[in-house]
Amino acid sequence: MLQEKNQGFLTGSTLKWIAITAMFINHFGDIVLEGVIMNAPYSAFTDAQFQIIINCYETFHAIGRISMPIFCFLIVEGFVYTRDVKHYLTRLFLFAIISEVPYDLASGTSAFDLAQQNVFFTLAAGLLVLTVMERFKEEKLIAIAAPIVMAAATYYLKFDGSYYGVLMMVLFYLLRDKRLGKCAAVFALQIAIMMVFSESFDLNQVLAALPLIAIYFYNGRRGMKLKYFFYLFYPCHLLVLALVTKLAVIPAFM
Repeated sequence: MLQEKNQGFLTGSTLKWIAITAMFINHFGDIVLEGVIMNAPYSAFTDAQFQIIINCYETFHAIGRISMPIFCFLIVEGFVYTRDVKHYLTRLFLFAIISEVPYDLASGTSAFDLAQQNVFFTLAAGLLVLTVMERFKEEKLIAIAAPIVMAAATYYLKFDGSYYGVLMMVLFYLLRDKRLGKCAAVFALQIAIMMVFSESFDLNQVLAALPLIAIYFYNGRRGMKLKYFFYLFYPCHLLVLALVTKLAVIPAFM
């Protein structure tokens, strides 16, 4: 295990920065660009300008694919090495609640909307599943049923990432000592899910491999202490992007 870790060159904080950057790009596209497109008068854009915005939106959304696998992987790493899983779980649920209003404002026009819940709920649900699987690892039926039930619950409750995030965390956990195996398994899961929803090969499927390449070169070290940075960055950046969308006027070049 130690030998495998030493072969990598990316720390946990480096992975986190990669995921945060990809997430921000994705949310900028989903919140700001889509907001501009939906709220602007039809005559505000030429066909060429409109196509540029669409291309940027699709590219930013594809880049966002990089973030979720890394966040799921880091949750598993946190679970394996934490000294207090109850505190870890409580922190995730607390920030899920804190982030919900900014998430709803960024997603729509209401400060409280049950149409979809933020990703912290998914990460907390995945951590809860790992806790149950570890606690009942001798009870095979419970260990198998827990991720299935939770994946279905997160899908029904409209958690951002839902079953996709939960299943990734389970795979990362079960194959945590297999550097190549866990990356290959999650990549197969990503491709399988995307093939269900897409009839053709696209940029999303290409970028699906990038976070797993980064995870493969993880060296097992924490790096910079960013324990609370993401927790705070997530609701804050959603709130800022929501305000930008609500207050911005159509740029002059349009």
